[in-house]
Amino acid sequence: MDFTKKEIQSAFWQLLEERPFGKITVKAVVARCGVNRNTFYYHFQDLRDLLRTSVIGWLDELFADGAGAAAVVAALSRRRAAVMHVYRSLPRETFIEELGVWVRYAVARCVGEGRLFAEKENRELLLSVCRFALLGFLLDWLEGDMGSDLGKSLSRCAELLKNFSLPTSSKAPRL
Repeated sequence: MDFTKKEIQSAFWQLLEERPFGKITVKAVVARCGVNRNTFYYHFQDLRDLLRTSVIGWLDELFADGAGAAAVVAALSRRRAAVMHVYRSLPRETFIEELGVWVRYAVARCVGEGRLFAEKENRELLLSVCRFALLGFLLDWLEGDMGSDLGKSLSRCAELLKNFSLPTSSKAPRL
């Protein structure tokens, strides 16, 4: 990654640890990392783009290290102040939209790396189930001030999914 872009993201994470997302300005980010506004806008459209890019980059780092659900939750917990500042600062709809992007990316990475397997005909359904379940788990966890053991719950779900299979016939069972 470009050194300057990495410095901007590092300054942004530092600021997120200190204050709500809504109280962070481009001016504060560039002052923290010592670049000018034009440099910021060369790399990012706005602060929301910086947020999304930073989270996706952080997930990439975690997955590159082979992190599973428990390790990702532990990493989120280490950045508790930043996570809660984003959660509490963005309008709920905007936060859920962003969280959906991050969850979709994380689940796609897990599938791409073979951590989640399904027959081709069931893959999209399983991906949707995982995305919606993870989104729900994360929202409940954040609503509870990150107090529950989310890593344990996600690890248990992953174990259940390993043993779960959908019928491969084209006829779906009647519910």
